[in-house]
Amino acid sequence: MDTTLDSKTHFSVELEAMRNILVVDDDSVTLFALKACLESRGFIVHSATSVGKAVQILQQVQVQLFLIDVCLPEVDGFSLCKQIRAMPAYKKVPIYMLTGLTDSLSIDIAFASGADDYIAKPIDLRILGRRLEVAFDNYALNLQTATEQSPTDK
Repeated sequence: MDTTLDSKTHFSVELEAMRNILVVDDDSVTLFALKACLESRGFIVHSATSVGKAVQILQQVQVQLFLIDVCLPEVDGFSLCKQIRAMPAYKKVPIYMLTGLTDSLSIDIAFASGADDYIAKPIDLRILGRRLEVAFDNYALNLQTATEQSPTDK
């Protein structure tokens, strides 16, 4: 029996192991609820209460999804979103902004900062979990497609 994995299967297994989400929010109750919800869906959740802590985590962990609160101490979530998009490794990683700000200017700023989606608080955790699963699946499919299409060993 052949026990080797073909490259597509191996890539899928690697993607499944890469379910790291970084949640950045200064509200400990929100962090706790998000962590519990997302871990129950198989995500590995890393949390930070400030931009500085988020940057420290990014130096240690490769993240595949971001949830960022807009209203953070010292530096706002829009600025963090811009910082993340400036990093080559995170140009295409999904970024979701979380906030109670629902005015059109804030939404426009979020998208202009590089966010993929904007989620208003209070958050329906069931819907959020499903949205992030879809976002992760789409990101993983895009990665797999890009890998299959890239020239190798010519």
